[in-house]
Amino acid sequence: MGMNMKTKLRNYHAVCWDEPIIYELNRNRERAILVPEVDKKITETVGDGISSIPKSMSRKNAPQLPALSQPQVLRHFLHLSQETLGIDFNIDIGQGTCTMKYNPKIHEQFVNSEKVAEMHPYQDESTSQGLLEIMYKTEQLFKE
Repeated sequence: MGMNMKTKLRNYHAVCWDEPIIYELNRNRERAILVPEVDKKITETVGDGISSIPKSMSRKNAPQLPALSQPQVLRHFLHLSQETLGIDFNIDIGQGTCTMKYNPKIHEQFVNSEKVAEMHPYQDESTSQGLLEIMYKTEQLFKE
């Protein structure tokens, strides 16, 4: 009484959405969360927080963040999570899966560009000042 191969194997297809990056879903008038005003007691105790940001690091314009409702954000990331099965994984799926997170493909395109990926560890510093500046400023932010 062996198992018939037709009943053992299934024709499985992973979900495939044509999901745009989240910035392309911008609705401009919607917000997932409206942040409440800071309590006066907190402001009196610790200050406004903004005045402690150096002028060279403060924004000149509001950040260009996508404006979506909470259900739209949830649906977007649900679609992305459903697409990960089998697309970026190989035989070593067990390694590092406990720390999986969403890494937008647009970011992978940047780090895999020849301007970044082809840099040699012993490359002359004068040819990589822009990237070194970004790394240094990021390091300083993490130190604070």
